[in-house]
Amino acid sequence: SNVLQTVLAKAKGKKKEGVGASVEKLLDKEVVKEYYQAMERDLTWPSTVHTARLTEVAKDALQKGDAREVAYAIERRIKQSTGDAKLAAWYLLDSIVKNVKGYYVERFALNLPSLACRNMQITGANQEKYAKLLRTWAENSVFPAEVFQKIKEEAAKAAQAEKEKTERKRQTQAESGSSTVVHPAEPYKHATAMDKPVSPPVPPPAPPPPPPPPKAKADADPDVLP
Repeated sequence: SNVLQTVLAKAKGKKKEGVGASVEKLLDKEVVKEYYQAMERDLTWPSTVHTARLTEVAKDALQKGDAREVAYAIERRIKQSTGDAKLAAWYLLDSIVKNVKGYYVERFALNLPSLACRNMQITGANQEKYAKLLRTWAENSVFPAEVFQKIKEEAAKAAQAEKEKTERKRQTQAESGSSTVVHPAEPYKHATAMDKPVSPPVPPPAPPPPPPPPKAKADADPDVLP
């Protein structure tokens, strides 16, 4: 397609740059844009066909000197997408490091710890898929061992930061005298006194029934009269 031809044609006469070089000022922004748009258009969900095709583009880009742009575009897509589109971008990264290898493994390893800790879903429908990705990389030594150690360290830092944030929130609520935590998804679960509906007035109790009339006395027996 024209988009993919544009991606492959941008690097004529371009000098290859090392992995550790500065990013923004050395990137061909047009190549980044074209590859990003290809992901945006074709990888809204994990598609095997489109993943394989974009992996081939990444392989050709490596030969042409555009690998930095491709890697940058993929990382950017991971950060900016959500749900299945984010998972699809991770699967593309996975396909490239397993099938193309070389430069891409070294390049993605640089940012993988922070990228994984901030952009891999730890709850929800795709949780197990992300866990499987990490297990596969570790078991097959796709990335160096120190990368996974850094992932553990980043995860520990993130967990500690979240714990401290929760504790600060709890202390703030305690100091303000508030003990009720309203879940963001349930803003109306805990109604205030003014929000509660007013009950209708209770009618007064009915008066007790009148006492029964006195029983009529039997006529006196004349034989017992004085």
